[in-house]
Amino acid sequence: TLHQQGTLYRRSLFGPVPFQASYRVLGDYAFHLTLYRRKIPWVYVPVLVARCSASGLSKHFDPGLYREEWHIRRSHKIPLAFLVWLKYAYKKITG
Repeated sequence: TLHQQGTLYRRSLFGPVPFQASYRVLGDYAFHLTLYRRKIPWVYVPVLVARCSASGLSKHFDPGLYREEWHIRRSHKIPLAFLVWLKYAYKKITG
């Protein structure tokens, strides 16, 4: 996945591709999937634009995040979306 902290977008993308602010944490993930599924061209620019830690909210064990991810994957018709729940069970068991 892309890290939204280091992703720059053209303003014109936000008209035809709506950003779903209804997601509490994973709105950027849903937005990136939408861009990918619509085959929106992108360019990789090897320049450091942000530094962030690996301990953000999305890295904490929160059942709501798994529910969000499952909903996003289902709405994008990603095969095997149910595997999110296996990831959830594994994290719950292993702590």
